[in-house]
Amino acid sequence: MEEYMNGVEVVRYRYAPQKLERLAYGAGILPNIKANPLLSFLIPLFVLAQIFSIIKLAHTKKFSIIHAHWLIPQGVSLWACSWALPKKTKLILTIHGTDQIVSSSHFLSSFKRVILRKFDIITTVSTPITKEIQQLLNRAEKNNVITAPMGIDDFFLHSPPNKQSPVTSIICVGRLVEEKNPLLVLKAFSLIAEKDKVRLHFAGLGPEMEKLISEIERLKLTNYVTMHGHLSHSELCSLLQSTHIIVQASDHEGLGLAVLEGMACGNVPILADYPAATDLVESGENGFIFSRGSESELRKHIEVLLQTPSLRSDMANRAREKAASFSWKNTAMLYKKIYSELLLFSDSPTEY
Repeated sequence: MEEYMNGVEVVRYRYAPQKLERLAYGAGILPNIKANPLLSFLIPLFVLAQIFSIIKLAHTKKFSIIHAHWLIPQGVSLWACSWALPKKTKLILTIHGTDQIVSSSHFLSSFKRVILRKFDIITTVSTPITKEIQQLLNRAEKNNVITAPMGIDDFFLHSPPNKQSPVTSIICVGRLVEEKNPLLVLKAFSLIAEKDKVRLHFAGLGPEMEKLISEIERLKLTNYVTMHGHLSHSELCSLLQSTHIIVQASDHEGLGLAVLEGMACGNVPILADYPAATDLVESGENGFIFSRGSESELRKHIEVLLQTPSLRSDMANRAREKAASFSWKNTAMLYKKIYSELLLFSDSPTEY
């Protein structure tokens, strides 16, 4: 099935009868399987169909480069069919987040190493992921691992903040799933003394929504917390322009593009100390980083920003400056360089 999106050809493939194709999309493959374990039986069909589609397209389209996103399953699929591709095809893999976690299992780490070595270039979205991947490779192979973060849309970068309300607004953006800890944010918010001066917003959907709404009612916070559900990019941008603080309490993030969008709109970030947080925030300068799972630390940082508007304003300005370096233009220029040099100088590693 072929279609075009913004001038780019998109080729979709079937891996099961249409009514059974419920593995991908929505919350994502892993959350979907967690919600319905029977979906795991579709994984072999999904991967096999992907492999056959890659081989077919590679021979009909004659690609110079095939660029896979996510180690699992796309990286595995491309590795599995690499023997059947035209010989001069160059392979790139981008690792975004949870797919990069280095298992303590010797077998799984060895298997991952075999897959990674098949790719000419590996890009990652943050410095900690780059370091983890390099641990699996030898000295020469490490030169082929490049940090290349994804960008944020220009309308976030060019949207002036609109912080006119005397009430300070805090926002969480993203899927409402357990590993993002929305309940922790709510509990920290519930401990803030001066609630008349602060509001909390959640933008996103997910399996934790019902539990979150129930807890909001139990804590008698319905007048202070707003559940926005899914928002379009323009709606989210408008909301971020009016809020003051963006909180990311996740156990793990590849980088945190939602946080960057908030920073671009003048929000001070408060992030859990997942590894990639330091790529975005220098704690005490353009935001704060707190210990994962600590309601008290999160509340403390929020209260500091509530009590010192001048500090919040200074941090917001520095956060906007940081976000400006993550534009799609910068990302596109970096990938243009990677693609060009891979094709022109594929026999010698290049410093990026």
